Amino acid sequence: MKKIAIVLAFIASSCPSFASQSAQDAVSALYAPYNPPANCSLCHGPDRDATLNPYALDFGIAKADSLIDEQALRQIEQLDSDGDGAENLLEIVAGTRPGDPRSIPSLATASSTWSVIKNLYR
Repeated sequence: MKKIAIVLAFIASSCPSFASQSAQDAVSALYAPYNPPANCSLCHGPDRDATLNPYALDFGIAKADSLIDEQALRQIEQLDSDGDGAENLLEIVAGTRPGDPRSIPSLATASSTWSVIKNLYR
């Protein structure tokens, strides 16, 4: 319960600046070869307002644990934040949005993307 309160306090206190430059820089640096959507659509809804999508909420929870953006991003790579059946890392490498259940990699893209991911972690 205490952890949930800390996460909610973190998110509430940082909503206007949740997409901090350090978080955007971490996304760009970590996933640079794959041209990730290092803009508002990665963590916010289609209107790019203050509403955070499920990927951003998972990042907030991981960030509360690690306090380092790159570690938090790595911590949520294997999750399927939006529940669409594709893990977050697969979506980032495939060029889809891990917080939007309507943004799903095609089967062909997913297949070729897994070989890229395997090479990434060898």
